[in-house]
Amino acid sequence: MAELERLEHQLELARRALAMISDGATAARLLAFGNDIGARIERLKAECLEGATRRRAYQLWEKAGRPCGRDREFWLRAEREVLGGSDDLSGG
Repeated sequence: MAELERLEHQLELARRALAMISDGATAARLLAFGNDIGARIERLKAECLEGATRRRAYQLWEKAGRPCGRDREFWLRAEREVLGGSDDLSGG
């Protein structure tokens, strides 16, 4: 998460600087830089979400006795928990 915080900080600094720049070429380069950082932030958030979902789905699968053929069920439940911010990671 440190990388995410660093990128969000860079994006905020770029936005502040953009408001003070009057040179069009410099503003365009800074805007492109900001857009690149924004895209990197979105990718990183998606990776974090997928990792958290994967870990939770594995926990649910293990707790259920490692049944075959129910991977989608565990993934969807884990996804709901992660997206919903459920603190109940015990599965109960």
